[in-house]
Amino acid sequence: MNRIKILAVFILLFSLLFGQRVEVSVDKTSCSRQETILLTFVFENFNDAPNSVNFDLMTDFTVIGGPSTSRRTSWINGKMLSMVTLTYEIRPNDRGRLKIPSFRFKTGKNYNETEEIKIQVTKSGDQISKSSGGDIPDIFIETVIPRDSYYQGETFTVYYRLYSSVDVLQYQMQNINSVEGFILDSYKVHEKHRTRVVLKTLNGVKYKVYDAASITLTSTKIGDKKLPPIELAVSIPKAGRYDPFWGTPKITKKLFTDSKTIHIQNLPPGGGPDFSGAVGDFFLAVSLDSSRVEVNQPVSMKIEVTGHGNMKHFTFPDLKFENNLEVFEPKTKNTVSLGSQDYSGKKIWEYIIIPGLSGRYILNDIHFTFFSTSSESYKTLTAEGPVLDVEGEKSQNDRIIPDKDIRYINVRENSLYKAEYHAVTDIRNYKFFFLALILAAVYLLVGIYSRYLKVNINAIRKRHAFINSIQSLKKINPAMHPSEILKIIEESFNNYTKDKFNRSALSYRQEDCSINDIFMTIETYKYAPGILSYEQLMNLKKDVLDIIDKMERTS
Repeated sequence: MNRIKILAVFILLFSLLFGQRVEVSVDKTSCSRQETILLTFVFENFNDAPNSVNFDLMTDFTVIGGPSTSRRTSWINGKMLSMVTLTYEIRPNDRGRLKIPSFRFKTGKNYNETEEIKIQVTKSGDQISKSSGGDIPDIFIETVIPRDSYYQGETFTVYYRLYSSVDVLQYQMQNINSVEGFILDSYKVHEKHRTRVVLKTLNGVKYKVYDAASITLTSTKIGDKKLPPIELAVSIPKAGRYDPFWGTPKITKKLFTDSKTIHIQNLPPGGGPDFSGAVGDFFLAVSLDSSRVEVNQPVSMKIEVTGHGNMKHFTFPDLKFENNLEVFEPKTKNTVSLGSQDYSGKKIWEYIIIPGLSGRYILNDIHFTFFSTSSESYKTLTAEGPVLDVEGEKSQNDRIIPDKDIRYINVRENSLYKAEYHAVTDIRNYKFFFLALILAAVYLLVGIYSRYLKVNINAIRKRHAFINSIQSLKKINPAMHPSEILKIIEESFNNYTKDKFNRSALSYRQEDCSINDIFMTIETYKYAPGILSYEQLMNLKKDVLDIIDKMERTS
């Protein structure tokens, strides 16, 4: 007997040792630079299959997701077969004929080596949109940047346009919070039903072009700066019948925008003392709210800059005033909006000036220097200094000190009451008492309602059982892992029976053959979630919905 056991163990070890192998596969061997590829490793009969793969030698592709792991064990002709599958999502770094290198995996003293895989990567989105020949994908993204080079401090907008020769049900774009080397002024993802759509023909194929998103940036550092690739998930129709509950069958395709390089150059020298970082094209205006005031009375001087450019990212140069004029820090008001490329509108700096002596004051001319993006040179705007006539004599008692806006003295006299006034009969003196009564009544009503909910919680759960189960099942989408979908289906069914009948779904297995079949199917699927198809899980969900609907009608 012992010899038989030893022989069996020897045969098992022999089969595991010499039956080990590794297979590598991809879901496509041709794609555009914007598409992703699923790279799958299958380890057969490995006692210590790796949990991850080292990609140091893979330079043509970038790993963006994974690994997704599944394990399976089966017996074939009396022999045990174990399989471990690792799936990664990768993205090409360039175009042309790229390669996934050979990988080596050690098993004991031996090595298993995979074969090299060649991938043909076609043009980028910008090259495709300008192409007049060759194969063009059904869906791609064009990154639109007006220029290849910008100045430091300049504001500009990048547009992302989605091209599709098939119907687009919806799309979702990855959220970004920052871009290295830039101030992120705005990032807008335009909803499909609200975006502008135009038709364009490429190589004889008609495309719908969607303005999917736009990003407005202000450069802060010089040099070559890369815009990061942004992920876009596009849902398109899939062959199949229309379901009145789930709608049109669809598949989701993942794309990435091209990683564009923008050259940011330094501003040329010569800005001078009146340059404070303004880049764009602007106009200057200066005004006083009054040209004649009394001594120690405030007057407002407004400096207004209008135009377009980086209007949110510069200040006004420091101004100099005569010693007899007391000037407070300016108050700034922005009325700017984001246009097609940069900001436009106006900025106002308001200075409060208090003259200390009478006389005529001719204020200094006001200069404002900016770097013009249209002429690529510095320009200085000059406004003639306004004239202020001050009358009266100096008196400290008449002086008014402004705080943000002008603050005037508020004289409040004591309240007087009539002799026949009685405080006890004045209902106004009881307002806090009435307020306390109202708060006590509200507290009492909230307590009564809370007790009602606790007593009737079962009735509430029973009433909402059907709706809750439907909403839970609606969370399922094709992007989920099969094991996650299976868990949602099982929990939705269990929660429904618990809420509706205060019984677990398992307790119905002996009473209803169809319910027993459902749980048998779920238990079978749990052992191999990695090989389940989305259609199989949708059929299981439909069976669960049919049983819930039947129980709902008979309850």
